[in-house]
Amino acid sequence: MAFTQWGGEVLDKKGRGVWDDLVKALGAAQFEWDDKSARINEYNEDKLERIKNGNLCDFHPRTKDRQRVDYPFWLDLIEMDDRSKNYFVHNDQAKYMVRMFDLALEVGNEEISKILFAEGRPAINNPKRRLCRSTIGGYLKSRAVLGEWQPQSDGGNPRAPAVKGVWPPLITPELWETIQQKRKSRFRNQDYGVPPTPKIHNLFRGSIFCACCNSKINPAQNRRLKKSGEYSHYQYLYCSSGFRGAVDICTVKTRLTTKKVGVDGELEILKRLQTFHWAELFNNKRHSAKLKMAKSKMMRLLNVANKLEERIEQNKKAEDEYINAGRAVPIRIEERFEKDLEEYEKAMDEYRFAKSQHETEKQKETGFQQERKIKKESRIL
Repeated sequence: MAFTQWGGEVLDKKGRGVWDDLVKALGAAQFEWDDKSARINEYNEDKLERIKNGNLCDFHPRTKDRQRVDYPFWLDLIEMDDRSKNYFVHNDQAKYMVRMFDLALEVGNEEISKILFAEGRPAINNPKRRLCRSTIGGYLKSRAVLGEWQPQSDGGNPRAPAVKGVWPPLITPELWETIQQKRKSRFRNQDYGVPPTPKIHNLFRGSIFCACCNSKINPAQNRRLKKSGEYSHYQYLYCSSGFRGAVDICTVKTRLTTKKVGVDGELEILKRLQTFHWAELFNNKRHSAKLKMAKSKMMRLLNVANKLEERIEQNKKAEDEYINAGRAVPIRIEERFEKDLEEYEKAMDEYRFAKSQHETEKQKETGFQQERKIKKESRIL
């Protein structure tokens, strides 16, 4: 190992001096790191104390070159000659934040996004798009609207308890608590840990497929809050490929509503299953022909095996007669016996295989049997 900063000296077994220099350098780097960390922590502690005492000199105004600041976007910093007397005021974005909290008393994040976009409040980084639901959810959960400043570490985690009264609040604590309860009750965000709707129980899950691409059809559901305060539940089916945007696989992007007020798709399907002529659908003439052919082949091979078995018995009888007479068995009889025995074993193998095919075809249900089975499984209680 060579160190160019030290004249290209090589670290080896004999290079004791280089090793000592390396240890010293590492120790100096560790000392500098600890010293810098101590200075940063000391500055953050002093900054926290200044802010607690109302001294806002550590905040800087938002400029064209400095858009990332340590306070919310609905605030502007007013600088004074004595920077310790700096203070915050609400800017034009504050009215949209107040409007957002007012709407949250009645509707969820999706509707808030649509209403604000119509009223002139698009997404922060793209004026052609609406605020996304997760962004609105983050704003509605933030305690910065109560005038609190949260000290954070470099990783974004809280470094110390929040400081109250750093800037003017947008809403009252009572309204903030009310909105949190409202959002929990109608649930649109996974952060609350409460399921938005009951678990889906679809009778045909895993057994229905897209007619366009043969991908699995998945059930889903959602609910909507009505003006009366009650929820309307909706269930629908969608193609797992087409609805997710996999256009190279499927182009079916629409959903099929299977359950809503006045509509119960599962019940309608069950009724049709009860009245459909399944025996006609499953009356497969090809299956009947295959069954007949398999039986014919099996019986033909059995006949061949029986004839060969009879010839083998005749060969054994002839051999016994020669042996009882004290005569040698002719070679032609021995060769015929071996040949017949080989053909018999082959015929029996073919017969067993044909018999298994016949049994497989025979076990397949007939149209009438399948009709009875389907109607029994789809019986409406």
